[in-house]
Amino acid sequence: SSPTDRNAVSRLLLALSLAIVWFSPANVLADEADDQYAVAATHYARGQWELASEAFVEFLDGWPDHAQANTAEFFLGEALVQQGEYAKALERFDQALAREPEGRYARQSLFRAGEAAYLLHDYDSAGTRLADFVEQYPDDELNAYALPYLAQIKLEAGDAEEARAQFATALEKFPAGALANDCRLGLARALAAVGEGDAAAEQYRKLAGDTSSSLADDALFQWAVQLYSDGDYADARQRFGELLERFPQSPLRSKARLGLGWVEY
Repeated sequence: SSPTDRNAVSRLLLALSLAIVWFSPANVLADEADDQYAVAATHYARGQWELASEAFVEFLDGWPDHAQANTAEFFLGEALVQQGEYAKALERFDQALAREPEGRYARQSLFRAGEAAYLLHDYDSAGTRLADFVEQYPDDELNAYALPYLAQIKLEAGDAEEARAQFATALEKFPAGALANDCRLGLARALAAVGEGDAAAEQYRKLAGDTSSSLADDALFQWAVQLYSDGDYADARQRFGELLERFPQSPLRSKARLGLGWVEY
């Protein structure tokens, strides 16, 4: 698991406060543009993401200067995220931000554009956008996601020292955040990369022992890999074996078996 896990994305979507304009038959205007917007908003509210996307596109194509055009642009991006269409979503969030740089959805659009780029593994673009978000909105609750994403980008780039600092900052600010355990796992990896094996092992141990964490098997695997790399084959064998015993459905089982093979070799 990682911050790019689809489950993490789902948690993020639930955390966002998305204001939808609701229409009743008595309130919907006869105007065709308003009718089309109402259709799109209704599909969105019902979680009918593909239908919502199609309806928002039709609305924006037909009435690009409508008073609700920027709102439609933003929620079109959100509907595309729900479908895993991150490249298309990124384009829509950028357009929403360009339309109204100081508008109602400017904050969310900047963050979501950065997240979409992150999920596309476009780390240069994601890093720039997310860093801008953190700078502009230092006290925003979405930094519970932006900060771990930025730390992970540093880790993937091989800057383990900076990643360690950023994961620590994220945990300090959001110790119970939705990605707190992802931060702990990332921090452990960063500590191992800078040669602080004991500190890394302690992080792995805590996370692996947390039965409520979806990352416990990942922590065990990373811990075992570290032990193997350090030449501690007996402990590596124990950790690989523990993963296989405790997590019969883990997608890491085949890698754990391979690890055991290398341990025995």
